[in-house]
Amino acid sequence: MLHAFLKSHALDILFLQEITHPNFGNLPGYTTYINFRTTMRGTAFVTRNDLQVTNITKLPTGRGIAAECEGIALLNVYAPSWTAKKAEREAFFNTGLVYLLRNAPENLLLDGDFNCVLDATDATGTCTYSRTPAALVQDYALRDVWTQSTARRTYTHY
Repeated sequence: MLHAFLKSHALDILFLQEITHPNFGNLPGYTTYINFRTTMRGTAFVTRNDLQVTNITKLPTGRGIAAECEGIALLNVYAPSWTAKKAEREAFFNTGLVYLLRNAPENLLLDGDFNCVLDATDATGTCTYSRTPAALVQDYALRDVWTQSTARRTYTHY
């Protein structure tokens, strides 16, 4: 079901992290769902008007927004960044992200800026690694769509 949804709606949904303006214009034919926090950063997604989006949930921090679209859970997150905010980021993964995942149906599309990597091989040099997202990937049987080429090394973080 998720594969068919992605194939048929690949250009119909746009996920945005770290938005800095609560209104970024009227996009003809599209509806914008925004979670904008007081510190001028937030998350959003944009969908084609004919897609039915329900059960919208927003984190008060602006760091996450979730909804359902045609039986698929859409989650978009923006985790705290920098090493100095490691405790805040872990709290976000353990509370905010888990809160958004609490009623997620079996089919789930989780997107965002996690500001960490699941494995040290995903980064060059030093990296911010977190066990919590890796555990969530395992617990929810998620698949990381970032694939590495065996012919050429690629990274999710530079």
